[in-house]
Amino acid sequence: MEQPQQELVAINIIIGCKLREVRLSARFTEQELGFIINVSAQRIRQYEAGEASITLAELGIICRELGADVGYFVG
Repeated sequence: MEQPQQELVAINIIIGCKLREVRLSARFTEQELGFIINVSAQRIRQYEAGEASITLAELGIICRELGADVGYFVG
């Protein structure tokens, strides 16, 4: 695997773990969070597992709705 691809996978995993933590702290189900950003619960599971990249727009909406700081995800 090329270096940039490895970095992207690592970033997805970190963001996914943080997303799950924030979702659970806010007491949202995968389905509820998916509804907020118009994706399936399966897609939320993929984000949280680091198997897919979440868009900045989706992350922004999640932060607004769940009261999280976007800096938490990128810091």
